[in-house]
Amino acid sequence: MNRYAIAALALVSLVLAAACSSSPPASSQTASADEQASTGQSSEVAADSGEQADTKLAPGPGSFTPTGLMNDDRNLHAVVLMADGRVMAVGGGGRGGAHTSNIHQTAEIFDPASGTWARTADMVYERRNTALALLSDGRVLAVGGGDIHLDPQKDTDVWDPATGEWAGAAPMSVGRINFTATLLPDGRVLVVGGGKLDGPFTDGAEIYDPVSDEWADAGVMSTGRAAHVSALLPDGTVLVAGGKGKKVTAEIYDPTANAWTKTGNLLEPRSEVTAVGLSDGRVLVAGGRNLDSSEIYDSSIGTWTAGPAMTDSRHRYGVMALDDGAVLFVGGETSEGSSAATEIYSPQ
Repeated sequence: MNRYAIAALALVSLVLAAACSSSPPASSQTASADEQASTGQSSEVAADSGEQADTKLAPGPGSFTPTGLMNDDRNLHAVVLMADGRVMAVGGGGRGGAHTSNIHQTAEIFDPASGTWARTADMVYERRNTALALLSDGRVLAVGGGDIHLDPQKDTDVWDPATGEWAGAAPMSVGRINFTATLLPDGRVLVVGGGKLDGPFTDGAEIYDPVSDEWADAGVMSTGRAAHVSALLPDGTVLVAGGKGKKVTAEIYDPTANAWTKTGNLLEPRSEVTAVGLSDGRVLVAGGRNLDSSEIYDSSIGTWTAGPAMTDSRHRYGVMALDDGAVLFVGGETSEGSSAATEIYSPQ
């Protein structure tokens, strides 16, 4: 299930414990999710204008449990599940919030067996609002992100587990922050959207080929997105949903057809969070600014249902599905500010 561990994006913070998950793919005030999915109608306009009802989801089944602390406080960082079952977290900002002058170049690795974190080599570039992807050969791709001024960067680094070191790779065609990166079944990596949180947001996507070290165009979405979520589904397609501007819409990318189609809407507008594929093929999305709720996407019917509540509201975090089916949530910003806390979601 390593392919589910890539979504990562985006955007976001990381803390692994001894159990977590990762991969596959909502309703509006005026029409049901099924009606919107079939007619193409979107609640995005209502949501963006503040007309969406601000409801709080009731907790569903499952639980969250705290685990070990990272070496650095991180928000706007990225995390990825590695081939050996450990989790890597990189970059981000430190204590002081999103606009702190402290931007990390550091990287560290979580061992779910011991529940502890250990440092690895620093990246070539400082990064926040970046994305990570596990390549098929076990290397880790770190792509894009923002500098101290939050200006989008094109730079790409690759971490080699054999040496524990980072090296530069081909840059993207455009700079991206607040975007997502997802490993496809054929070994390529899909990056989607991006932009500063106050806009503009890009609707474009591109694909990285680690064999040729080249990037190619991957079409355009129905809307520009930043700080959204993405996850690989069991059939090899990619779910993309939410984003800044109180977006609840969702759509799916088909790498075979190189095309995008709409699917059911989120139950609540969410941004600055991460989607993770569960071992049963569903997709978990949790938290958001002032949100402790979660919801789960079932790609077989194209709709979302409510999940359990987190221990605290959390956004700009890192998340990763673990080999045992649990999901690790790491760092981010909680009701008390930038955090090194972690917790684990258990489907059972």
